[in-house]
Amino acid sequence: MASTLPFEIISNIADLLPKEDLIHCIRVCRAWVTPVQEVLWHTIKINSPTKLNAICYILASKNNTSGINHYTRKLLLVDGLETSDTQLHLIQCHFQNLQHLFIERKCLSDHEFGKMADWNMWKLLEELDIDLDGLDSVNAKDEFLKILSCLPSLVSLNLTQFWQKRNLAFELGDFEEIHTHLPRLKNMSLSIDIHVLSDEDWPCILAAEPALDLTHFKLKFGCMSYRWLFYFARKYPNICNLESEFFEHYARSKEGEDEAIMMFSNAPSLFSHLNTVDLNTAGYFERIHTLFWKISQAIDMPIKNLSHALVISPKKAYLVEESVNKYTHSFSSTLETLSMRSTVPSSHLRPITPEFEYCPRLVELNLDKCFSSIDLDFILSRCKALKMLKMKTNLVTITVDAHYTPERHSLQEIHISGASIGSHVLSYLSFRCRQLNSMYLDNVKILGNLCPESKNIRIKMPYTSLKVLYCDYLSFHPAEDPRINDNMISILLINQTGNSQFPDEDFIIEDIVAHNPPYSAKLGWYLISRHPVPTDSKRFEMRRLQKEETERATECFIKSQKRLDLSSNTDIQHPGIKHRFEYEFDKRLTNGYATIIFKDIADIYVKPNVAKVTWAKIK
Repeated sequence: MASTLPFEIISNIADLLPKEDLIHCIRVCRAWVTPVQEVLWHTIKINSPTKLNAICYILASKNNTSGINHYTRKLLLVDGLETSDTQLHLIQCHFQNLQHLFIERKCLSDHEFGKMADWNMWKLLEELDIDLDGLDSVNAKDEFLKILSCLPSLVSLNLTQFWQKRNLAFELGDFEEIHTHLPRLKNMSLSIDIHVLSDEDWPCILAAEPALDLTHFKLKFGCMSYRWLFYFARKYPNICNLESEFFEHYARSKEGEDEAIMMFSNAPSLFSHLNTVDLNTAGYFERIHTLFWKISQAIDMPIKNLSHALVISPKKAYLVEESVNKYTHSFSSTLETLSMRSTVPSSHLRPITPEFEYCPRLVELNLDKCFSSIDLDFILSRCKALKMLKMKTNLVTITVDAHYTPERHSLQEIHISGASIGSHVLSYLSFRCRQLNSMYLDNVKILGNLCPESKNIRIKMPYTSLKVLYCDYLSFHPAEDPRINDNMISILLINQTGNSQFPDEDFIIEDIVAHNPPYSAKLGWYLISRHPVPTDSKRFEMRRLQKEETERATECFIKSQKRLDLSSNTDIQHPGIKHRFEYEFDKRLTNGYATIIFKDIADIYVKPNVAKVTWAKIK
């Protein structure tokens, strides 16, 4: 019966089994041997000198008749093996059907590199991922290009080097040579240095033969210039995905901006298929950060997905805002996802401005340290198709005209980090974005009006049905006096209304208990306390009270609300250990408590922390 199963079914079953079971499957019947062994020996990972020596010993043995080597399609050399060229040649002789090769950092011998290995034996190789960091050979580039000349079937190439110590510096001719050797190449990622292009290089740039098959290109260069970008635009006309990391510490190119604009303006069809761009730029000079968006003003690119991270001096903070506005202007009609990040402290940034252009197709937006403050209603009006919004800023607010914008918005997910936000902004969010189902609050300071009778800050989000609420380092403060040290609210109640809604007037704790379902792992009371090692980004931590703590806390709240003056209870001495919890809880009630009310909520995630120790001492 087992022998009648089709080959494809056996292979699919084998993919799901652990290796120890596969060995037993080989013995089931002869029909199972080939498909099972193809899965069993498909990938070999060599991650220690002992394993490397053992494999080479077996391969070199005259008694090696296993015949399993031809099943291997993927080989990984990892963990700094320093494989000698002799060992590499032995592996090449016995694993000639490889399609994927992964060589990690310092896994090739520096002093023997290129002396004995025969890369022609891997002419079927389709994917090469190699890290040449640590190779100090003067001829490393020539040897690498010689390796590529032996791999005509290569479809994907990833060359990695540590950016501060690169031995491979490419010229125009080296790129031409790569594509001469690799006519099928579709994906290329290079971490190299490049020579500065001069006026004498123009004939080569204009005569470059296009590599039509390449669609994904990742560049990690020490210095990028308009001329190089112009060359790549001509060389790879069908590129649709561009990832670039430019780290420039000094000016090396003397070309002018006017020259660059003229170059691209005279060839408007460049980058005509480019729809995804991921940029990382670092350096003091303005040119490295503005390179791409200035080009985007000269040619029409159908960019749908754009990400740009700027490692930049606070003195150049204006470039962050300018980049965001230029991108939204250049790609207003095509942008679907936009992620902008910077290292500039928020104190050096400015508020968001109307120069942020309309983006009717934008569905994901991430603004990480781009503006000092962001008006939520402004973003929603500029990006009407937005589904996910991430903001890391000092302040999230709404304009004075926000409530005159009654139309609903389809926002489904929001992330707020490092910001102060008023309770009225969250209520506005709930009212306008009724499809909101995910909320992430990280290091957020929530300000609200403190009711003098109930000592409660009430955050109302009655139109919001959440699938998930993620809370990490929240703090609550009276809007009238938001000083962190004196008036922080340390008790939080998260609740839901279900189909009903609480009345607009402030409610007392019995109302909450009546609406609260039996003990749930999601809803209920939370304690907010100071982080034992506070930083600018992580000052507070919170945790869920356990069932017994919740019952006792609720009782304390009911008793406290029946007292005329809550603050006077801080001096009351509660005799006996059993009253210690109530006494400490009363002390925390001095500043009151906060309540967040949703329509309903499925899951709440609070980051685990050491606050459990605090309550352990109180009990």
